[in-house]
Amino acid sequence: DKHQRAHRKLITEIGEALNQDEFILHYQPRVDLATGRTVGVEALVRWEHSERGELLPGKFLHIMAGTDEELILGKWVLRTALDQHTAWRAEGINLPMSINISPYQIQQPDFASELKTLLTKYPVGTAEQIELEILETSAIGDLNQVVEVMNACTELGVHFSLDDFGTGYSSLSYLHKLPIHTLKIDRTFLQESNFTSNDHTIVNTIVAMAKGLHLNVVAEGVETQNQLDYLRELDCNQAQGFLFGKPFSS
Repeated sequence: DKHQRAHRKLITEIGEALNQDEFILHYQPRVDLATGRTVGVEALVRWEHSERGELLPGKFLHIMAGTDEELILGKWVLRTALDQHTAWRAEGINLPMSINISPYQIQQPDFASELKTLLTKYPVGTAEQIELEILETSAIGDLNQVVEVMNACTELGVHFSLDDFGTGYSSLSYLHKLPIHTLKIDRTFLQESNFTSNDHTIVNTIVAMAKGLHLNVVAEGVETQNQLDYLRELDCNQAQGFLFGKPFSS
């Protein structure tokens, strides 16, 4: 009972934070490993808590899972990211942008139609510059419905990436069914403190499989030159992490 009361209190607090515009977006560069050029950015949400300071997504997103507040925040993230993308294009900065979409959000039957309406408010060609990132768990449940929603979105011109790949349970069984353009290697496989031969094997396999499926492959959490050298040896396409720059506000 105490746990439930505390959870409801946090949900109420998040709702108030949404009303008071306490959420912001930061942007992390994505780099092409062959050229070293920045080829995109990922929009990352932060909560500027009035008492606890800046909170990372791990502190609040799981609390919102499956709630109306999660959908409200998701819609705000989409609008804010698209606004920033448009502002940068007006300044001559034309970088593709990836935006995280929660499992509950992509499972909404009207997601594609709402995205279509939203995109009409932005310049022509915006959709082709947007990549929606979903987690492996997004498709667990009604796979057919999720695929239908994703296909409707791809018809608008947007791409999809599968985030945190290798941490779920059903990846290989539905990977070929999802209309994805990019596979992202989870940062846990690159942590140098426990980078074992098994991790090497997993990363090697993911990169080889992605290339075999003609997918772009991106490594997350790259923080050292050793990691970068290793990924280049594998011919990994792109990477992001503190080695290239921390997330920045607009």
